[in-house]
Amino acid sequence: MPYQYINELLDLPEIKIVNIEIEEDHAIIELTPVNHTQDCPYCHSTFVKRNGIPYKRDIRHLAAFEKSVDLRIPAICLACNDCYSTFTWEYSFVEPKKRYTKAFSTHLARQTYGATVTYTSMEEQVPYSTIERISKRNLHEKSEEIQEQVYQDAVERENLVLGIL
Repeated sequence: MPYQYINELLDLPEIKIVNIEIEEDHAIIELTPVNHTQDCPYCHSTFVKRNGIPYKRDIRHLAAFEKSVDLRIPAICLACNDCYSTFTWEYSFVEPKKRYTKAFSTHLARQTYGATVTYTSMEEQVPYSTIERISKRNLHEKSEEIQEQVYQDAVERENLVLGIL
């Protein structure tokens, strides 16, 4: 297993590395799923057949050794023998129809904490609109988290007084 340690560094247990292409400032890691089939997302049946791989997706991942890293994953078409639905393989580390891994999106959101969206866009070489969308989604999630925490603190507090200005 020549890619065993790289697999461990990526920390993506559901996939295995097939090939690595390294250029001057860019690396493409070609991956394939460990399992041959995936359960149907609609009826959860295990009686699923593979219909082929029409194309491969390039997904941006966290940089490594000062190189940008793309994960090339196959878009495997599957068909359920029970409910007759067709679907594409779902990977846990990337949302459907997205071009960035969840880890990279989290990294981008953290990059905007002390900087502008424009600066982060230039540094990470990602479109401005993408950084803005990721940042707004992260802010919304953090806002809900903080509101829930503040609400719990208020409920647990004795002699709570409500003041209106």
